[in-house]
Amino acid sequence: MNKLSFSLLYLTLLLLFVKCTPSSSPDADQVKIEVNANDIIERLKYHDLDPFKDNIVESQFFEITGLKDEVIEGENGTVIIIPKGAFRNSKGGLVEDNIKIELAEAYSIQDMIQSNLTTTIKDKLAANGGIFYINATANGENLYIDKNNPIYVEMPKDEESKANVLKFEGVRSPDGEMHWIDKGPIEQFLMAVDINTLDFYPKGFEQAVESGMPFRGYTVADKKLKDSLFFSLKYDLSLAPMPGGGTWPPPTSDHGDSASVSYHGDNGGEHSSCNTVTPQSIAAIQHPKFEHSLLATREFEERLKVIYRSCDQELLDLYINNLDKNLWEIDQLAAQKVGQESSTYEGFIAFAEEKLTKVKNGAKYAEVLKNFYQKRLIKINQATQDAHQAYLTSLQKKEEKAQAKREEYIELLEERQKYRFSKFGFELDKMGWVMLATELEKLEKFTLEVKVPKAVELDRAHVYTFDPSINSLFALVANNGDKATFGSAYLTDWALIVEKGAYLNIIGVGYKGDEVYFAKTGATQKKVMQPELMLQKITKKELKKQLAKFDKVSARFNKLRVDLEYQRAFYVEQLRLRKLERETNFIYNLYQLVFSCCEDKELKEKGELLFKKNCSACHNPDMDADMTGPALAGVEARWLNYPNDLYRYIRNSQELVAEGQPRAVALFNEWDKSVMTSFPQLSDMDIKAILAYIRSK
Repeated sequence: MNKLSFSLLYLTLLLLFVKCTPSSSPDADQVKIEVNANDIIERLKYHDLDPFKDNIVESQFFEITGLKDEVIEGENGTVIIIPKGAFRNSKGGLVEDNIKIELAEAYSIQDMIQSNLTTTIKDKLAANGGIFYINATANGENLYIDKNNPIYVEMPKDEESKANVLKFEGVRSPDGEMHWIDKGPIEQFLMAVDINTLDFYPKGFEQAVESGMPFRGYTVADKKLKDSLFFSLKYDLSLAPMPGGGTWPPPTSDHGDSASVSYHGDNGGEHSSCNTVTPQSIAAIQHPKFEHSLLATREFEERLKVIYRSCDQELLDLYINNLDKNLWEIDQLAAQKVGQESSTYEGFIAFAEEKLTKVKNGAKYAEVLKNFYQKRLIKINQATQDAHQAYLTSLQKKEEKAQAKREEYIELLEERQKYRFSKFGFELDKMGWVMLATELEKLEKFTLEVKVPKAVELDRAHVYTFDPSINSLFALVANNGDKATFGSAYLTDWALIVEKGAYLNIIGVGYKGDEVYFAKTGATQKKVMQPELMLQKITKKELKKQLAKFDKVSARFNKLRVDLEYQRAFYVEQLRLRKLERETNFIYNLYQLVFSCCEDKELKEKGELLFKKNCSACHNPDMDADMTGPALAGVEARWLNYPNDLYRYIRNSQELVAEGQPRAVALFNEWDKSVMTSFPQLSDMDIKAILAYIRSK
């Protein structure tokens, strides 16, 4: 710093402290000081001839912009909150360029003595004080604080002291002496911040969302996504996402893996027995109109954590409906409401003892805000209901479209089979038991299995036979559990009939991303046929030429190109359902977490007993910190990609490690190959109870 330049100086000696809200630092509580720019005096940190200049506490420097809210923290715990547009230049103009903040802290008696900052009050050394120096410059010019938009400072305080806080402004003389000006008690208003910067989510919600990425195009969970997910959750049994239910093939006896999802139907709407804090009520207060109320403070953010634990929406309403009161008064009301038997009672009593007041001028519109909240909550609840209904309607339309495509394909398969039978002199006009006699004496039973080794590496593979004597197409599907062997048939095209000794073309088409694979071979009919297709990558143009060789004389239902178009549609639908299943499991996990209060109390109590008996020796009961084993908060979210394996892992982790299950192997390696105790005796209901208890913590 240029020793001849002027600076804005607030050297503040805090002689005695009152109990105040804890800071964002976990190690120290804070006293809040409103730094007022009225009658600013330009002062130096020290003069050129100051005999203590070599010992004075060193300055720290921070670069900020005047275009947004900023928070800086000194090495010794001073937190400075700087609202957007707080600084003005000497002409009164708003400063938006890069701003340099200088901060010096003196909180130990040693620093105060070496810097010659100590003083006496009524002949007693003020040893418990805290002193700081602050200056702001831009482009070499000293800046001033807009008195209508002040900055705020939070200083570490003595936890034991409960007296009033006094503020002194200091002027340093050329000989290094400090002259302290008594500015009287500090008016301790709460400081409102941008309400969107506060953490209003339930415990574990952010972690659960982040563990669920990617999700609907998001690879990173930003606040917009988190808010959208949180505010969309509503405790209504008719809206609760439920994994499982239903089936999806194209019609087949065995068609590989499938995915499905369903939602609860109409079960009567709201579940009236659950009084938990609703995401919609949080959405209603997260609005600019509340930015000058006590709801937009870090102090309320801390209280909301306890309100969530209380499982009581009425406690949140208590704070919203009493914005004209001091915060400590509402804390007392909250303690009275929960009662001494509640686990949250002591928390609200501790809050009340802090004697925190209110946001400056924050109570002015308390009644207006209360009415605004009620109207906004009604709109948000209706919007949430409408959004869920619109989503379910869209799912229904997609399912109807897929079902129409399945039915269309079934008709094609039936046409294909009727055609094949008619070519052998037999008209098939109904399903059920059919006897083939003299008309089919040239036929005999046979087994056909086509090996396609490459199929296991591909996204999908399709195998067909084509009988050139009658231009008849037949589609094979992979045998159950064996992606490389095709021998099964579609239920609606169940019989491949071929004349004795006839020649069959065997065609294979495979896909991996945008790559196309093709192979063809032939086989002469006999009792056992096991041809092999060695798929090779070709261009889409070449595939079109190959298909044309079989399609040029065939009816539509016997064309390879047509069948592959259906298979592509089925594959796209299968991908949609897999994605939907994962998303539904993800949302359901969030739903269970947010509404853990609404789970069966007896289930959670059973889970607590089971946890203490089986899990607490290795896993921290607070669920947040690692112990012998990992912290369990958010465990279901971390297994989101393998929802069916979590229960298996809890029963026998090493079984999954031996199988190479990715999540199990990763955990095994992460924890230095330590073996988790097996619990084969735990039933599904036992594990469900334990997980419910973990979510409730």
